[in-house]
Amino acid sequence: MEEAIQRYNFDIDDTLALDVFNSGKPIGVFELDDLIISKTNQREIMIGQVYKDKATLKEGFNQYRPIVVVDGSHLKLYYTGTFVSASTLDGAGHILSLAYGVIDSENDAAWTWFFEQFKEAYGERESMCIVSDRNESIIKSVSRVYSTVPHFACIWHLWNNVYKKFKRSHSKLSEIYFSMAKAYTQAEFDSLMEKVEKVDIRVKEDLELDGYEKWASLYAPVNRGWTMTSNIAESINAALMSARELPIYDLLEEVVPSTEYLHTVNDEGRHYTICLLEKKCSCGRFQVDELPCPHAWAVLKSKFLMLEEYCSDYYKPKSVIMTYEVPVYPLPDRKDRIYQPM
Repeated sequence: MEEAIQRYNFDIDDTLALDVFNSGKPIGVFELDDLIISKTNQREIMIGQVYKDKATLKEGFNQYRPIVVVDGSHLKLYYTGTFVSASTLDGAGHILSLAYGVIDSENDAAWTWFFEQFKEAYGERESMCIVSDRNESIIKSVSRVYSTVPHFACIWHLWNNVYKKFKRSHSKLSEIYFSMAKAYTQAEFDSLMEKVEKVDIRVKEDLELDGYEKWASLYAPVNRGWTMTSNIAESINAALMSARELPIYDLLEEVVPSTEYLHTVNDEGRHYTICLLEKKCSCGRFQVDELPCPHAWAVLKSKFLMLEEYCSDYYKPKSVIMTYEVPVYPLPDRKDRIYQPM
């Protein structure tokens, strides 16, 4: 474990601190036992380096359609490994990150570990489904850990595989395929499939072999909603493009699940937490001065939010104007003064 910690610039105190600050309830939080070193084919690997989850996210997940999108993304440079994540969409179409971690590579054992941790944290919901690319290790791991949960293919990745096999027919059938995947009625689906057959019957046979239930919404055993691709996971990966070059701890700090009003700002190596809802910052200035501190200012600027809305009413132009709304008239000349008898 000591070698693993040194290799990934991961400190024991960091692990314990993350356990304390991110465990609303004791589910799926950091555990030192998750740092496991083993040897496979004469090379050191690390499985289950880090797993993170918040109890609040579990409670939030119960409010949305139980569709889980999983994906992996390779880390860069010296810090080898694969960043893996599970996410979903809320009712407003916002991405909700449910769980993430770092595994040595996308192999069966590593993905199985990830799904086991996910199941321990979130359990298994009615009408739940999982969406991913056609990674063989993901397919095997889902069947082991979530044997009764439907596992759907990302329709974009599946069609990309079709493209590699039937390049000549691809351009003619691309639009038909995506319409067919989203078809609402059997008549619509059959009509589109007839068009596919006329262009290239081999494509039809290949799609049948993949299983209609894997990619066609009409045949799905549970409602997969509008989540037909793994794009939300790809969006997370794209947002972490530069962060994937960082040490593991710093990488994970970049992907802390948050809310619309809770943010973290890195200021010369120190992290500050800003709560826009309560108008507070861990530096203390925001709540004492009742004006956005530099950290809050950075968040407001990045979110294109109005600075005035996060200032105390005392500083707002309206309050200043009202201060002088009742005029104070100067005294008239002594000759013009009228004195009332006492």
